[in-house]
Amino acid sequence: MDFTPHMQPAPYDVAGAERRLWTSVVRQALADLQSPLFRGRAEMWFESPSELPRTFLWTCEAIRVSPDWVRRIAAQVRAGEVRIKGARKPGHRISGKIRGRDGIA
Repeated sequence: MDFTPHMQPAPYDVAGAERRLWTSVVRQALADLQSPLFRGRAEMWFESPSELPRTFLWTCEAIRVSPDWVRRIAAQVRAGEVRIKGARKPGHRISGKIRGRDGIA
């Protein structure tokens, strides 16, 4: 699939290790959609209209990906069309990539 994120530069852009951290948060939330235990909290996070720090919209802006693009992936995960590696298990390391506009994951 070819999704092209369309975003304005984020006023609170992050770089390097912090970008990797917040990308991992999005990746984990996508994986959590596959878990009956964590699905409800993940859905609430994706649907939140808030732009406060650590919310879904803030995170997308910080790592420069389109919230609509991520929500399309989330819908595909919910429908079982896409599987995200790294569904939450104790001691399990997350794998997979989500690429931002500049190609940095």
